[in-house]
Amino acid sequence: MAPTKKTPTRPRDIIETLFKVECKNPKDHDGQRVIPFLLNPAQRMIDDAAETHKMHLILKARQLGFSTYVEARYLAKCMTVEGTHAAVVSHEKQATTRLLRRVKFFLENLDNQEEIVPLEYDNKYELTFPRTKS
Repeated sequence: MAPTKKTPTRPRDIIETLFKVECKNPKDHDGQRVIPFLLNPAQRMIDDAAETHKMHLILKARQLGFSTYVEARYLAKCMTVEGTHAAVVSHEKQATTRLLRRVKFFLENLDNQEEIVPLEYDNKYELTFPRTKS
């Protein structure tokens, strides 16, 4: 019997193994619009700090991918850590909707999404994960 593929449990491994992002410049990626989410150097630095510290203060730098990283990290936590609660909040309703849409993009582009992370509620305001009660 062939071994089954185990879902990674560390947030960074989940992000880089399972998640995909829309690329800003498809020409740089052989015309592909959806590519694997590999952390950039700034995201790796924040991720390394996230593993050793409980609280984070990120002064918002533009275009470094911090919002995308934070969304991916907490989605990974909701998928794997029981009782995790995360909120997407922004300075305006439209921006908050865009951020939550990106979280849903991660989920919609998982291979075998239903097996990996079944959802109980999935609407424009919330996602719930019954397996982890998150």
